[in-house]
Amino acid sequence: MEASRPVPLRRDVAIEHRWNAESVFPDLAAWEEAASTLAADLAGIDSYRGRLAEGPGILADWLTLEEGLKRRLGKVMVYATMTYACDTTDPQGAALSGRARGLGGRFAAATAFTGPELLAIGRPTLENWIQVEPRLAHLGHFVDDLFRQAAHVRSAEGAPLPV
Repeated sequence: MEASRPVPLRRDVAIEHRWNAESVFPDLAAWEEAASTLAADLAGIDSYRGRLAEGPGILADWLTLEEGLKRRLGKVMVYATMTYACDTTDPQGAALSGRARGLGGRFAAATAFTGPELLAIGRPTLENWIQVEPRLAHLGHFVDDLFRQAAHVRSAEGAPLPV
């Protein structure tokens, strides 16, 4: 039986065998800026809560904002998670990962109104909006899936939604 070798530290691994952190953020300062800006931008989500039924333009604006925030969050999370995964004994990597997961939780909580509001709008209205608003044209499958899962969605107050 071969003796196990210790896992080398990231700094001891040849650069061509490491994940390319710089392809996500050039340095930790850039990650910090992106995470801080994202945290501040999460506050803007609340301006859409309770407004999705106002019309297809508002819904399209909201979904564009949500998708942009989700993409930025994904980038922040990948960098933090990979940094931590490279050395789980590194307290800085653990802190980055924790902050990224915290941002993910805040994003999920802040956007949780979307499903219940869309269900309240109703399928016929959403299908009409998909026809009249080009920015919603790609949502057919999403709407089908949303209404398929409707029995499992709760209102903001926690009560089952009427389906």
